[in-house]
Amino acid sequence: LSITRPIAQAGARAQVPSMLRRSLWDRANAIDNMIYTGTNIGAPIVATILFAAAGPAPVFGVAALLLILGFASTFWIPEIRLEGIHGSLASEAWAGVKYFSHNRTLIAIAASSSLLNIVPGSLLVVLPFIVVQQLHLEPWWLGILYAVEQATSAVSLLLAGRNGTAGREWKLMAWAA
Repeated sequence: LSITRPIAQAGARAQVPSMLRRSLWDRANAIDNMIYTGTNIGAPIVATILFAAAGPAPVFGVAALLLILGFASTFWIPEIRLEGIHGSLASEAWAGVKYFSHNRTLIAIAASSSLLNIVPGSLLVVLPFIVVQQLHLEPWWLGILYAVEQATSAVSLLLAGRNGTAGREWKLMAWAA
């Protein structure tokens, strides 16, 4: 899952421009990220309650059911027909790689998102040791810290979606790094 997750997320988000007017892209991106943030806050809470009440098997069962429902829901989504595509899958994939390799913005997004994914992964591993072993706090403080982090992310997403990012992408990525 860790290898395919970024590809699936990027693929789903790449469809947004084809479904909305350009003026709504920033707002749609903010809503998409708000939903993602909401699930990052809510899903662990629900999973913890279910685990405490019924054990690990139902948690994995619910996760599997949600994945199956997500997969099944794709059957009702109409495929977008793109004009100008005339080659095989391999030739179109190669054309995409060439386009990507010549687009500075896409390269910057790929580099920055790859580097920025190191931090959340590191926090998941390191923060429990810091909070419990170094600060001698109760483990439930981890949940509070993660919830505060997600809540502040939600606020920043709302602000970014409301104010727009068009024309300021490079400055925002540099500031975020």
